[in-house]
Amino acid sequence: MKKLTLLLVLLAVATMAIGRSKYDPNDKKVFNHLAAGLNVGTAGIGIDVATPICKWVQVRAGYNFPTIKMDTDLDISDYYDIPSDLINTYSIPEQFGVKGELNFGTGKLLFDVHPFKKLPLFLCVGAYFGSSDFVTAYNEQNGALSAITEFNKVAASYGLNRIGLEFDDYILEPDSAGNMKAAVEVKGFRPYVGLGTGWAVPNGRVGFMFEAGVQCWGSPKVTCNGNELEASIAGDDGGEIIEIVNSLTVWPVINFRISVKLF
Repeated sequence: MKKLTLLLVLLAVATMAIGRSKYDPNDKKVFNHLAAGLNVGTAGIGIDVATPICKWVQVRAGYNFPTIKMDTDLDISDYYDIPSDLINTYSIPEQFGVKGELNFGTGKLLFDVHPFKKLPLFLCVGAYFGSSDFVTAYNEQNGALSAITEFNKVAASYGLNRIGLEFDDYILEPDSAGNMKAAVEVKGFRPYVGLGTGWAVPNGRVGFMFEAGVQCWGSPKVTCNGNELEASIAGDDGGEIIEIVNSLTVWPVINFRISVKLF
């Protein structure tokens, strides 16, 4: 209830800040105006174009970015429990480089429905669409973990544990090619609904919009090398993390947009 009240207050303030519109519904005919916009918010940075498709509806189409990248090094589980001769024989690394990505790269097609003739309030429906990998982590060098793959084939014969990247009680192992990719996967097609104030195609040369809504991206999955990780096998802490990720079925979107009417 508090969140809904805050949203309504923000919309009211933004509406007063933009001012009463001189919007003439008879002027907004099909495709007779075009605007270019730039938005910044929790869905990333976006560029789009907008045009009216009837008196009460304007459509926006565009792309959001960036992909945020990060590099780090991760330790190999049980490395120091392996006899040095086996480490040398299999050339087992103590650490390996990992590249992480947070991917905001999505296309979008949004429809702004304006129910009030003299107020810039609107209901937005549409969808975002892009890669299903929202968060990924993978070894930088192709085949960098081949030594671990080979060691794990014979670890049991030496009375040793298989090694990899430790995720609480679960060990993430490289595939047969010596690569490992962990990911948080969501739906590639993400329906969207939101509320806002402003015009995608402004009445003047420049316009401003504020918008709040949610992307519906289903139940996210935590995967390793394409296989889903279940909470039941990841231990207490790891299982709790997976359960939290699985429960995040929507992504909150708050956007501020500035647009320029081209004609």
